[in-house]
Order: sequence, then C-alpha cells, then structure tokens
Amino acid sequence: MKGCYMKAPGKHRFTHYVGILVVLTLLVLLAVSSAGCKKDPASQVAATVNGTEILESDITTRIESFRLDPNTGERLDDTAWAQTLKGANYTPESLREFIIRNEFGSWILVVQRAAEAGITPDAAQVDQDIESAKESVTGSGSTWEDYLASMGFASEASYRQMVEAQSVISELLSVEVDSAPSQEEIETYVSEQAAQYAGKRVSLIYLPYDAPAAATEEGSETTEETATGTNTVDVVRPQAEEALAKLREGTDFAEVAKEYSQAYGVEENGGDLGWGAMSSLPENVRTALDSLPVNEVSDVIDANIGTEEAPSYALVIVKWTEEFILPEQPAATEEASEGETVEGETAESEATEGETAEEPSEPAADSGVQTVEFSAVPASLVEILTERYTSERQSTSQQEYLSALISSEEIVVNPMPEGLSYDVDMALADEPAEDSTTDETPADEGQLETTDTLEGTGAEAKTGDTVEVHYTGYLEDGTIFDSSVGGTPYSVVIGESNVIQGWHLGLPGMKVGGKRTLVIPPSLAYGEAGNPPSIPANATLTFELELVSVNGDSTGYSSGDTVTPAEEGTEGEEGAESSGQ
Repeated sequence: MKGCYMKAPGKHRFTHYVGILVVLTLLVLLAVSSAGCKKDPASQVAATVNGTEILESDITTRIESFRLDPNTGERLDDTAWAQTLKGANYTPESLREFIIRNEFGSWILVVQRAAEAGITPDAAQVDQDIESAKESVTGSGSTWEDYLASMGFASEASYRQMVEAQSVISELLSVEVDSAPSQEEIETYVSEQAAQYAGKRVSLIYLPYDAPAAATEEGSETTEETATGTNTVDVVRPQAEEALAKLREGTDFAEVAKEYSQAYGVEENGGDLGWGAMSSLPENVRTALDSLPVNEVSDVIDANIGTEEAPSYALVIVKWTEEFILPEQPAATEEASEGETVEGETAESEATEGETAEEPSEPAADSGVQTVEFSAVPASLVEILTERYTSERQSTSQQEYLSALISSEEIVVNPMPEGLSYDVDMALADEPAEDSTTDETPADEGQLETTDTLEGTGAEAKTGDTVEVHYTGYLEDGTIFDSSVGGTPYSVVIGESNVIQGWHLGLPGMKVGGKRTLVIPPSLAYGEAGNPPSIPANATLTFELELVSVNGDSTGYSSGDTVTPAEEGTEGEEGAESSGQ
C-alpha cells in the first residue's frame, strides 16, 4: 500500500508538469507568431480592388526601387529619402496610396473593366512579352529576380499584372473613349507645328571614334596626332570609305546605314533623321548638305558632334531627300505715324480731363512661330505630325480615363501598418544633408540645377500628376536641339512617362504659369551613350520649361506669355524653327 500510495502523487505531478510545458510552448509559439507578424508587415494586405488583394510586399518593393540613388544605385539614407519625398510633395503614407491607386490598383481595374467589355489579355502574347524581357536580362550580370526588383516588382506575378493591363488598355479605350482627332483638328495641329521642321529631311550614317590624346581643330575639320586604340579614326575610316563605296555603287542608303551606322534607332529608321534634325548637326555637315543635290550622298565628313568643351568625334555620310521651305511672311508693319494709334494702345496717351479713354483691344497672342498653310506642308511631314498628334490624343485620353476609373472609389486602401522599410520620419527632411557644403553643386558632378524664372499662380505639380509643358532644349554651346514652343505642349506623367530622369526630378514643385530652367547633367539625361546625332555623349542639357496645366487644370496659364527662344536672345535661333521632338 505504501508503494502504491507513493506512485500516485508522482503520476499526478508528471501530468501537471506536462500540462504546464504544453501551455508554455503554446505561449511561446503565439509570441513568436505575433513577433513575426510585427516584423513582416509586407505580408499584409494593402488594399482590395473589387475583391482582388494587393499585398504590402508589392507596394514596398515598388517604393524601394524609387529609393535608389539614380547615380550610384545605392539606397538613400533616411535623411536623403525624407528630403526626396518632401521635394516631390509626398509623405510615406501619400506615396503608398498613390502607388496603390495609380499603379497596382489601376492595372487590376483595367483588366477587370476590359473583361466586362469582353476583352481579355492574350495569354500567349503576355507570355511572349515576359520571355522577351527575361531574354534581355540574360548575360547582363543580373538575374531575372534582380531585374524585377530594380523595376519595382516583388514577383513575376505582379509584373504580369502590369503586362496584362498594357495588353488590353488600347482596345479598351477604343471601346469606351473616342480619342481619334478630326481632320480639322489634324490640319490645325500640322499648320501650327510644321514651321519648326522647315529645312531638309536628312539621312545620316554615323561612325563615332575615340578622341586622340591630342586633338586640334582647324575650322570645323579635326586633325589628330598619332593615337593608339581599337576605335581610332584610322580604324573607323576604312569602314566609312567601304560604306561610301557601296552607296556609290547604288546600294540602298537604309541598307548601308543598318550595316555600318552606330546612331540610335538606325535599325528602325535606316538612318533617316526625319524633319528638323539639320540644325543640330555641326556646321561643316550643314554646309555639305547645302551644296548637295537631292538624294546625292556626301563624301566622308570628319565632324565634331559634341562641343568644344566636350567633343564627340565621328565620321559621317549624309544626304537629303526632301526640302520644306517656309513661305515668306509679310513684312512687319512700320511704326505708326505721329498721331496714329498702335494696336493694343489707347487712342490718346492720356485721356482729356473729364473724358474716358477708349478701352484697349486685347492683343492677339503671338507665339513667335509661323503658321503654315496645311496644303504647303510635305506629305511625309503631315504623316509624321498626324501620327504624333494622334498619339498625344490617345495618351491624354488614356490618362483621363484611368483617372476617372481610379476615382470611382472601387479601391479600398487599408491603413498603413507600422514597420515598413520605406517609412521614415519626415522631420529629417528639414536637416542638412551629410557632407553638404553648398546648395549649388556643379552639373558635371551629377546634380540637377533648377532656377525658377517666374513663379506660377496655378496648381502645383507633383510626382504622379499628368502635366503639360512647353519646353526648349539647348546644348552647352547654345544650340537648340528641340522645342515645343509655338505648337502643342508636351504631356508628361511625372515619375512614369518615358522622358529623361532630369525632367521627373525637375518638374515637381512648379506651378501652372511658372517658368523654370533645368540644367541637367549627363547622368540624369542621356549619359555616355548620348542620343546621336542631335545629342552627343556626356552632354549637359539645359531646358527652359513653362508649365501649362496640371491634371487638365490650366488656371493661371496665359498662352500669350510664352517666351520663344528668339525673344530670350539665346544662341541657336536657327534651330528654333526646325528642331524636332
């Protein structure tokens, strides 16, 4: 009995201890689980779009891609990140909501709305597009996953959402929005734009070579001392002479250009620069073109496509295929004779006492660019401008459609959880950046320079807004390589459109009616590659911008205030007439 008595309490104690251990284990597991949730907010649901979930991980990856320094690829520290957000008029919360609504949410909504209209993504085409993207990454030293992350996609599934939306948006717009311009609108657009492209339509074969260790210029021709390397002028010249020989034998210019030319886009255009490129070419190349009969090729020309400070040497062969000469404008009216009135002024400089001065008539807005009769514009230029205007209309219609779709409140955004990697104390934005000794950093060190020449009074632009701007672009020597002045303003979605990074960084903060000058270093423009032949390698670009509208609101803008390059008194006035977008 004693032994049995002793065993019973031991068994109960064992059972008791086991129970305590089970409870403690459960508590530990719950604690770990709870801690895991706190440490991984990205696994939560950020929003739902008609039942379809958007994960915080998608939003986090997207925003983290914005946090990378465009010059170094390094992740911005908290202070620099807060300052970047503030400069773009964002906080972590507002940027998160923008990404949810205007990117991932809009992609889902587009596919859903398309399905309602009986339009579905072509799965085979989507797969092919994704495979093509994967192939472009192969051999670049980066994995597909690295590429997705750099583009701001947490997974291939989220990337697919974007591709599917892009595959149906055009057809969806054709069903729900009538964006096709009328013939009258096209003729008006062409008449207003055509003067910018007056001159010769140029085709070019471009073979760049490395500058020698010592180079001097005699007029516009370059002479070199002995240089060594694999891409010297002595190496390139035989290629140029070979190309010229084929042209002299009657081989098609486009075919020879595709074989020899290293200009951007030559595979698509066969060396045809289109209209408006002549003014951006070096003087000796323009002189050669002026002396050539139509469709006759030049000799091999040694040219500096860059500037004296940043030369970019090349051997080029050119010809021109069409010419567009502007009709002469009537001579300006002579000064009004004494006693007569000048348009826009009152009849008397001062009203006689007791009389009321006549109210001046509103002067007509003068854009400074000649309007051309539609019938006088070459058919090839009409075709180009028609395509451009149609594309602009479609782009504007798409943005308006997406804005209306997103504002329909079909997207339910959940509160922002704590602990997200991109969250930052915005008070840091008011602290000086590390190692900052001056507010002005030279453009060649990678810093964008902005100068407001006129502060606007209308809506303020921020990242994500659709804005319209008039612009004129200059090379360092003052040559105008592109301008919209006198024509239709250029439409940009800040942070999304395919324009140089300097625009995305330089537009936020402008107000409608305002004017701003951007000096953009190569790292935020076209970099080492340039965009030849108009823009040389390592080119610092200057843009004069005027903000016309923000999200369709043009309050505060007056078209009559637009300043043309000629009125500015800058160099390169010839280019103002013929520069292209």
